[in-house]
Amino acid sequence: MLPLTFDSISFLRDQERIFFVGGEIHYFRVPPDQWAQRLRLLKEAGGNCVCTYVPWLLHEPEEGKFVLDDPALDINRFLKLCAELELWAVVRPGPYQYSELLNAGLPSWLLKNYPQVNACGIDGSPLVWPNGMFISVSYQHPDFLRLTQRWYEQILPILAAHQIDRGAAVVAAQIDNELMGVHAWLGSWDYHPEVMGIGREEGRWPQFVQQRYGDLAGVNEAYELQAGSMAEVLPLAEPQATSLAQLRRVMDYRAFYFEQVAQYARTLVRWMRENEITVPLVHNCASPYMTGYFRETVERCRGELLLGSDHYYNLDLDWDQNQPSPKYASKCLMSMELLRGYGFPPAVFEMPSGSLSDWPPITPSDAACAYGLNLAVGMKGVNYYVFAGGENPAGTGTTCDLYDYGAPVSPTGEIRPLYEAVAGFNRLLDQQRWLAGAEAVSDCRIGYSLDQSRHPRKLPVDQKLLMPPDEAWSFMRKGLMLTSLCAHWSPEMIDLSSDDILNNIARPLLVAGSTVMAAGEQRRLVQYLQAGGQLILAPVVPTLDEHYRPCRILADYLGGVEQQRCRRDAPLVRVGEIGGLLINGGLFEFAHLPAGAQVIARTQLEPAVVGLKINPPGGGCAVVLGFHWRQSRREHERVVHQLLLQAGGQPVIECDNPNLWALARTDGQQTMLFILNLFSSPMNASIRFRDSVHQNQWQTLPPIKLGAMEVQAWSPIVGCIWRSSAASGDSGVSA
Repeated sequence: MLPLTFDSISFLRDQERIFFVGGEIHYFRVPPDQWAQRLRLLKEAGGNCVCTYVPWLLHEPEEGKFVLDDPALDINRFLKLCAELELWAVVRPGPYQYSELLNAGLPSWLLKNYPQVNACGIDGSPLVWPNGMFISVSYQHPDFLRLTQRWYEQILPILAAHQIDRGAAVVAAQIDNELMGVHAWLGSWDYHPEVMGIGREEGRWPQFVQQRYGDLAGVNEAYELQAGSMAEVLPLAEPQATSLAQLRRVMDYRAFYFEQVAQYARTLVRWMRENEITVPLVHNCASPYMTGYFRETVERCRGELLLGSDHYYNLDLDWDQNQPSPKYASKCLMSMELLRGYGFPPAVFEMPSGSLSDWPPITPSDAACAYGLNLAVGMKGVNYYVFAGGENPAGTGTTCDLYDYGAPVSPTGEIRPLYEAVAGFNRLLDQQRWLAGAEAVSDCRIGYSLDQSRHPRKLPVDQKLLMPPDEAWSFMRKGLMLTSLCAHWSPEMIDLSSDDILNNIARPLLVAGSTVMAAGEQRRLVQYLQAGGQLILAPVVPTLDEHYRPCRILADYLGGVEQQRCRRDAPLVRVGEIGGLLINGGLFEFAHLPAGAQVIARTQLEPAVVGLKINPPGGGCAVVLGFHWRQSRREHERVVHQLLLQAGGQPVIECDNPNLWALARTDGQQTMLFILNLFSSPMNASIRFRDSVHQNQWQTLPPIKLGAMEVQAWSPIVGCIWRSSAASGDSGVSA
């Protein structure tokens, strides 16, 4: 077998662009005499890789006593079978596994013998999961690091012997699992006083703060304190932030915490390399919402670590959605684009092929729809979690004894209807291998700021900001992104902190503006406009930098724009000829109109100016809308569509049904058009597509008919080649 590598576009096997197609099979949950059967079923379903945790909990049940030769836990034999069946393997030795195992896969003796490693809340008390499902460890506690290193030294040489460069199966290894999840899900970062150095003059936290502000005087000024020593500079609980100085302290601790996680990740990477793990290293982000938390980790582990994400849509009744939905699709699009922005091939390292809960169920048609929409938004790698269920070793399960998961293959080896949904989708990936190298066909761009995704939600201090960063992040996804998709534009996302924003300025740029924007991002927007770019910014022009200090780089370039909250009872706005625009978000009027600015939007009652078109020096144009919204009305779509056209945008897709989304991908030689119906009723549409492969000629598709919750893949030349309903085993004939 050949090794697995990757670049910023896709996974590669001997320079051939391929899809990574994994399936989660836990050797410790499946009887050894059935391992080969489960692996064959994965290969027959189109998988090229098996993924498995290697639980510390099971392999070191007593401190210092390692169990590595138990037939039921014989990872050597399991990996040899993978090689014999020509299946790659990704091993996940933790230290955390989660996987609904006791203590999230950490040994029970760890908590009993070393209670000091437990993460702490801001009051110093341990962060404890009442159901015992997780040990919430302080990652950099010296005792935890020492014990983790000892575990690595025992297990990694065994795994290293099975690497692809030694003629075996292992092509990647994962460090830890869903970093930060054990803290984020408890609603608190780790404030362990010893590990973080809180209240200690030379501790990690005081040193971080001192490095940021120079000396104690600079810290006191930034935080509006009168501390007599660095030991007196303490973190602040997020809900207590009522001033910008306090918010600065809150956000500094967040950045500090993310940096500590990055240092921990870097330590695990180093230990893996020291223990002869030479294959690529990977990690899975626990949810699309947490992708921005890994900026420091990506930077510290650049060239050593591939970040992917988990894309669940239904694990129990309380999820946002219990089937793929527009909200789920927008999260997937955001996740894939952010991973691409980091420079990775977008990968879903945990894609649901079953559920933790029996009800609400995951059905084959739901699952196939989810797989199709993830491919449509750029997915290049997928790992089905879980592919085959099994029985928890005695006393190790936290949610059940039989880890059935409703998986495609039952704990007894029975093939279920979900198997065909997985196999049917994998056949598409195999038959259309060129898609692995395809990139999005886009006609506009949405600029994003990772800082917005890292901001706390709904703090008292938010009242002092016209537009808090977290609200701008929500508007970016629920307003700009969803509205542009419903208006049949094809956005790609671009990181405002990257110089990539200055490339290809022919396409208009949509930006969700917050009161807070990094000075570097403001400068890039100015450079973009100076180069002739077309910017649509809503709802506010930033006036503070990333450290919450006055910063009007962009506002001054736009002629000194000033905004204030619109106090009038005016939920409806007119933009040009489009009236009756419902504002179900914030509304801001312009207190100062720059010279030469053109008024393009007013409130309809007691008119206030809430939209300007500004032509600053350099040839570019900026439209500033003083309002934001959640996609709900056709008028939202009409306004975005009209503004993008006026900004020189040329849509690549025309569709007469706004409830369907259409996205295209091309490798420069072939094109695939994905049409998504994410609602529970059938939909029809007429669609035209501007095919860049054929001199941008318009291709008209035959009348489109989609079933409920269905994704279709179309070749503009061949026609419909895949339907999620057919892939899931539903009856139906492709067009």
